[in-house]
Amino acid sequence: MKKGLKKILAVVLTLSVLLCTGASLTANAYYIEYPESGELEITGIYYGAPGEITPFDVSCPDVDFEYYYPIVLDADIGDCAYDDNGDCIGFEGYQTGVTLINIVFCDENDEIVADQYNVFVVSDGEDMGELTYATAYNIDADYKEEGEISLYLDYESEEMPYYCVLVDDSDSPIYLDDEYYYADEVGSGSAIVYVIDAEANVFATCIEVDVNYTFLQWIIRIVLFGWLWY
Repeated sequence: MKKGLKKILAVVLTLSVLLCTGASLTANAYYIEYPESGELEITGIYYGAPGEITPFDVSCPDVDFEYYYPIVLDADIGDCAYDDNGDCIGFEGYQTGVTLINIVFCDENDEIVADQYNVFVVSDGEDMGELTYATAYNIDADYKEEGEISLYLDYESEEMPYYCVLVDDSDSPIYLDDEYYYADEVGSGSAIVYVIDAEANVFATCIEVDVNYTFLQWIIRIVLFGWLWY
């Protein structure tokens, strides 16, 4: 997955705790610039059951638009349902979980004029739980390394609450896909990790990322002309 094509979306209810501002986030091939204040909003929460189609109740933004389309963060939880005309009529839940939907509004020139974010919870009626605190740890990785983002979570229930992880890695030598990182570049930077639970509680963490060559990789780069092929 290339950076410019990732379906990595980031949203917060209020990012008063956000340390990194002015981030550029991607939705498919489109780059959406947000204000440096970093204050974004979740428009609402949808609920559905596995195998059920829940219609979207999209509130139109105060802009002129020709059409809208939804982007689903985690299609394993569910995906959009379409009618015979190819229009999205709702969200079909596949399995229990939490996902985020980015509703993107476009004008007649296919330019994005607005968007909004909604949490979708797929449940068979069980209590999905609630996080009381969530944060992510800084990442120190070797070049070409793949790993899982380390999270620290607090919750009062006996069982782990359901949640989804979103990331913005636009200023980082890695790219992130849900809870995993892929170190395809060497360097330092920062990334923002968001954790959203089934109650639409949002926790944002600005992490520092550092990717380096191992000793063997340095040998490959210098002695074996690795910059040409590695």
